[in-house]
Amino acid sequence: MALRSDFLRSMRLLICVTILATFCSRALAGYTHYYTWKQPPDAAALKDCVADMNRLIEARKSILVSPDLPESKPGELKLSVTNVDFNGVGEKAHEPFVFPYVLPDHEPFNFCKTAYKPSDEVVTACLIVARDHFSSSVLEISSHGEWADWARGAALYSSVFGRPAREPMTRHGLDPASPHGLRFNLLISLLFLLSLALVYFFWQKRASSRSKAWRRSFE
Repeated sequence: MALRSDFLRSMRLLICVTILATFCSRALAGYTHYYTWKQPPDAAALKDCVADMNRLIEARKSILVSPDLPESKPGELKLSVTNVDFNGVGEKAHEPFVFPYVLPDHEPFNFCKTAYKPSDEVVTACLIVARDHFSSSVLEISSHGEWADWARGAALYSSVFGRPAREPMTRHGLDPASPHGLRFNLLISLLFLLSLALVYFFWQKRASSRSKAWRRSFE
């Protein structure tokens, strides 16, 4: 009975450690949005898409800067007709959002880690716009968040364009086919195996101690 009780306690510990490992791994990955080109974007559609994204940027330019311009100040962004590039301000900055980011020497997989900072509102609104112009067969969009987590971006989209926002995501969570998804899954697996090994080690040690004590009682 004592061994069984130790085993059950060990299994409970394993479950707790696994949950903690999953949580920590997600925290390490950070809150991120992904967009992957399945084929090169049409030039005309891309131009219209960037124009719509610029309208969103104009609406929230007070919280954005152009990351490639050291002298850039909130509200004074450099806008382009061919691409979008912005970040948050100061400590509220995280990773810049660059779109479309399709270069001959750049892989089609892209991501923007926002960590829920204020610029996340504009990033998600821009990805909603991207879906207006590109179908899922051309551009795949995914996110760590659920559609409810995009509420601020959806509200910004609706306020600028006067129409309801539609969910653009083709999947939620990390793309398992992406390099980041593979690393994330590997980290989870390693942490789980490490947790299992630790639980087994302590259970065996405890069982061995009890077994020795039991044998000594008959000597």
